[in-house]
Amino acid sequence: MPLDILFAICGMLSSRDLVNLSRVDAIFCRTLTAHDVSFLWKAVGKAEGLIELARGISEYRWADLFFGKPVCDICHRKNGFVDWILRRRVCTQCSKANLIAASWVRRCFPGVNDDILSLVPLTAAGPEKLRARKGYYWISDITDIQAKIKELEADPGSSKCLAAFRMERKELVEVATKDAKRCEQWIRVNARREADEARRRRDERFFMIKTRLVELGYDERDVHGIRLEPSVVRDTELTSQGWSRMRRGLEAAIKKNRVQQAKADRTATLFSRADIVDGILKTYKQQFLPVVWREMPSFADVCTFPAFRVVLEAPTELAITDASFVDATQQLPTLIADWKRRKESELRAQVVSLETEGVDPLKLATAVFSCEHQRDAIITNTDLWRHRCVPFLILSGPGSMYDQFPVADVDDLYKHIGNATPFFDRTRSAIAASVVRLASCDPVTTTAEEMDDLNLRFLPTNMYDRVGTYRSVLGPTVYGLPILTWRECGNISPRVGIGSDFRLLTPEDEAKKKLHCSDNVDSQTYEDVSKHVQDVHGVVDPQMDRDLFLAPGEKKCTLSLLKIIHLLCLVDALLSLRDPLILTLQMKPADMLFAERGCVKANSYITVFFYMTSFPETHLSRLREWYQRAAGHIQTQPGDDEPILDAVRPNLCLASPQNFR
Repeated sequence: MPLDILFAICGMLSSRDLVNLSRVDAIFCRTLTAHDVSFLWKAVGKAEGLIELARGISEYRWADLFFGKPVCDICHRKNGFVDWILRRRVCTQCSKANLIAASWVRRCFPGVNDDILSLVPLTAAGPEKLRARKGYYWISDITDIQAKIKELEADPGSSKCLAAFRMERKELVEVATKDAKRCEQWIRVNARREADEARRRRDERFFMIKTRLVELGYDERDVHGIRLEPSVVRDTELTSQGWSRMRRGLEAAIKKNRVQQAKADRTATLFSRADIVDGILKTYKQQFLPVVWREMPSFADVCTFPAFRVVLEAPTELAITDASFVDATQQLPTLIADWKRRKESELRAQVVSLETEGVDPLKLATAVFSCEHQRDAIITNTDLWRHRCVPFLILSGPGSMYDQFPVADVDDLYKHIGNATPFFDRTRSAIAASVVRLASCDPVTTTAEEMDDLNLRFLPTNMYDRVGTYRSVLGPTVYGLPILTWRECGNISPRVGIGSDFRLLTPEDEAKKKLHCSDNVDSQTYEDVSKHVQDVHGVVDPQMDRDLFLAPGEKKCTLSLLKIIHLLCLVDALLSLRDPLILTLQMKPADMLFAERGCVKANSYITVFFYMTSFPETHLSRLREWYQRAAGHIQTQPGDDEPILDAVRPNLCLASPQNFR
């Protein structure tokens, strides 16, 4: 092919395509990288708005840096990045091998001075995330400049050439440094422009595909379902051949999406209809007192009633409103009564072993049920009616992942919003029996109502024989010993895996109970807790171990917060010397610091070690000066009743590292 025709064709390509073409084989490489072909690269770059060519670089290399693939110039690995000051595309490994920190140059190249380094580009980008304060040089740039200078110096009468070379190199370094930001800015702008152009081409392609599908009889929802198909999101123009290849695959995807959409529609419809039932049941409950409606079924159970099920499972396309449930609502009294009788019958069948003459087994204190979701113990039929343990309501509501939780009928709906079936819990029943015996009652005949009337409190005796942290029956983690009702004993034991050992609360235990509140479950300062007890609970003179107590795990302190801050200021001042040292700060115990505030004297030294390598004797005077200044500051603080040095006297000891080995 004649070169003029080849160049005419290449002139219609983009710079990126032209760079890729130059790497097809050796012939294209030699042809397109020849010096006299620079006009082609210049014309193509100008058409794309490429910034003007910088000095000291060819048109081909200039285009390659902007549009070439991210391949390292040295090892040809991928993920190479362009350093615009060095004008090289290198990978991380090659950067490590070829860059040298400016501070290390004279150690590795003794003959190099500032005059030579001024002729070498200096980059701030180091290998990986390393950043030297003075920057990095490319090692071969230094050696090449050294060799060139030696060559010119060896030639007699080359002083003018050497001076011209130095001037030219300095100008090139200055230009490369200035052009770096300009090149990086153009790269960012061009990337945004290319992204916008690709988005425009994708939108045009999708519009053409949408038009063809609508002509075939598909609707907007069908088209939206294939919007992210790989053949649709390409940024190339749609051709007749391309449409013929992709049409069959798109129609198969639409067919599959219609099945999923039908499931999603069915799920959304059933949840929407269940919301109507929920509203109907709430309106119905308003006719009764809470003592009555609290024993009514949940709306999920109402959905399973035959009269409601028929309406709920009507075809998806049929519109269902409140009026659709009028006949079913009129049957609610009968349906609810039948539901309660049926549930009681199912429960009685599980507690046959508890039956005794004259006592309803479902009313016994030992008739304890649980559900598969490990919720609280269910005691008596009243608890059974109030039991709620919906497992997946949030994940299954309207707007959620219907394709992962498809609902086809009321039975599927109940799996997501209904309660689990309760079962007789023999473990909790045994715990309840032991608690009933502690109350001096007979587990065979004692009812739950009789245990409630006794109003006794119990303490667990296994893991909870000491003060610590525990998970309360209400949920949050609190400090102390859990004081439990007989019902709570069955809730806490299975959770923590302990036995059913409890004891009755004694008068001594009663004296230790914290009866105010649980607002301050986290450790607070004495002043804050004392003020809370005074202001909120009206206790004029709060007493330790009666109205408030030392938080578990905390130690009684002899220093106020203000004094500790002063000590930290002293330590910070000593550390500001910025010299290696070992500082041992010993605080001698106070006799009776803050006794009126509920604190007691300390019984041990508090020692803080700051360990470094050595301590220069030249800074001893400065160390003492800092100490005296900080100590004086502590003693003269306004409002500080007990000067810190009177009760807690720091001793500064200087030592060598050997003393601590």
